[in-house]
Parts: sequence; C-alpha cells; structure tokens
Amino acid sequence: MESGYDDYNRNLKKRIARVFAEHPERRDERKEYPWIAGFLGNPFRGIWFVGENPSLRTVEKAAKHITVFTEENQWNVSKGDRLFRQALVKCGLKLGSVDSPGGWNCYITDIVKEIDYANSWHKQSWQNRCHVAETWLPVLRWEMDISRPKMVVAMGKQVQRLLDYLHIKGLALPHVEIVPHYSYIAFRQDAKRRLGPMDKQRVTEYLAEISRVTNLFHQLAAS
Repeated sequence: MESGYDDYNRNLKKRIARVFAEHPERRDERKEYPWIAGFLGNPFRGIWFVGENPSLRTVEKAAKHITVFTEENQWNVSKGDRLFRQALVKCGLKLGSVDSPGGWNCYITDIVKEIDYANSWHKQSWQNRCHVAETWLPVLRWEMDISRPKMVVAMGKQVQRLLDYLHIKGLALPHVEIVPHYSYIAFRQDAKRRLGPMDKQRVTEYLAEISRVTNLFHQLAAS
C-alpha cells in the first residue's frame, strides 16, 4: 500500500463525518456498523470501481454471519460481492485470494457514503437521488483530487447517470467505462435472454467485462 494511504483513509473519514454533521437528515449508521466506510482498496493504483451506496440489507446479512468485522468485509458478503472479488482476483486487480485481506490493485468507492436499502433507494425520484449524490459530491471530489485515477468504472447504468450529473455539477472525471453491476448478475434475471441469476453465460460475460476494462486501463496507464 502507498505510504500516503493511512493519511488518505483518515482524512476521507473526516470528510464523511463532516457531511453527516452538516446534514443531520442523512442516515448515519456508523455507530452500529463502523466497518462500513463506503470505500475500500488502494486509491493510488489508478483504477476505480464506483457504486451508488452501501446496501443496508447486505450489511444486516453480514451482521448475522460474520463474527469479526473489519473494513475488509465490505464487498465480501453476498454472492454478488464474491463474484466481483473473483473477477478482480482473476484480472490481478486484487492479489491473493477472494477472501484474503489486502492486495488491492484497485479502489472501490460509493458515490453516496450512507447506507440504505436498495429497493428504498431506487424507489426515490431521480431528482432526489441526484440531490443526495450532490450532498456527497465534496467527498467524491476530494477522493478524485487526491488519488487522480486514470479510469473510473461505473458499476451499472444508474451509477453512470449519477456521474454524468455530478460532472455537470463540476466533478472532473477521467476516462469512464461502464460494466454491469454484479448484483444484477447475481440476483436479477436477464428477462430478454431468459437467463437467470448467476447463469453460467452471464457470469462468463461479466468476468470478460472486468477483464476488458482492466486491459483498457493498462493501455491508458502506459500511454
């Protein structure tokens, strides 16, 4: 890990705390789930994977099955999380095994650092989701300014839309790619092709997509 990571981690958490302090209407679950930071990995490796926000349902599931909680438990609870980690290991974006701590050659972060149920979040109007994302924009901008990634990978079309909105609001973005969200592969049916969750073909395609963006990142980094 880069020598500046500890300072980055500490300062990022201060900025997250500031948003909660300035916006008491936001859902602050840090006391109950202090291991959910909304970010994980090495911000200085040049490639980011960006989600919308932490899933409260997944966090509650973890609380029932995990005995030792650390920030490494983030994105390692559901079968979707594990599919995502499998893809990162396969592409060298995480060293070691799916479950081993550390070894991050990428950075994972959420636009919104507060926990919510996915269904509740997506039932909100688009305008309200944009408003919440804009509330958290100072944190995302700080992350971007400090780590200066060469590529941002939006995990799903909704993430891409939010990034586009924040870009209009002044967020400077590097090269952006989009891949399907791992939860879509793990939990939702591909109705058009009549393929169920974790269908072998869909998993293969997902792994290929992570490989594609990894190869493209290496090309950008070398240029």
